[in-house]
Amino acid sequence: LSASTVSFAIISMACSVSTLLPLPPLLNPNNDRILLNETVGKLAQVGRDVHGKGKKRSVFVSHPWPAHPMEENLIELIVSFYDVLQLGGLDVRSAILSWVQEDMDKQLSYADFAAKQIKDADAVVYVGCPSFKTEYDRDGSCTALDKQAIAAAGKDPLPVVLVGGFGDSLPPSLTHVLASVCSSPSSQCELLPNVVATLLGITDNPKAQEFLAAHDTKTKTLITSLEDATLSKDDIASVKASF
Repeated sequence: LSASTVSFAIISMACSVSTLLPLPPLLNPNNDRILLNETVGKLAQVGRDVHGKGKKRSVFVSHPWPAHPMEENLIELIVSFYDVLQLGGLDVRSAILSWVQEDMDKQLSYADFAAKQIKDADAVVYVGCPSFKTEYDRDGSCTALDKQAIAAAGKDPLPVVLVGGFGDSLPPSLTHVLASVCSSPSSQCELLPNVVATLLGITDNPKAQEFLAAHDTKTKTLITSLEDATLSKDDIASVKASF
């Protein structure tokens, strides 16, 4: 998610044009994260107004350890995802990371940790990625233990894909579920505010709907500006993918 990585991808595509042209201000790779943070901050305020300042909705994030060539920066992506959820006013607990950092000292088994956290959580998120797809049905894996605890608690998890595409990152039993594919900075900017609003339980709130509608308009402006950039037609699709 680093700005330097995204900047390099954009510049690499632009360099294929005979003359390197300056990118308009809206194509600054930092703009999508700034816009995302602004909207999520506004949604956090709506959440506090609805639920009360002293009450935070809790979220348990189920994820595997990275075990696939595509997942070199998976932990970085997960931590960045946590940051967005926390900015939205959510109390976030991770699957493996929280257990390693906090509960192993209490000699709590992962199965017991997951069962307690999932039972107490207001919402559960599955982080979709290739390793999640392979671990989901593997007996004894942390992801499979999460699945069992989620079923026992009667929770309805929300899949959010951070690496790969829909089919690459979710097992067949979950591909019928409405999932948010957020495996690029632009898709995260576009979709994560809706994820935050869903986890906050405020999607029906008029003020939240107003903020989400305004955010949608601004993200469309970013894409439109990209398409209007003075690059050759052959390069536009590849630059859009990188952005």
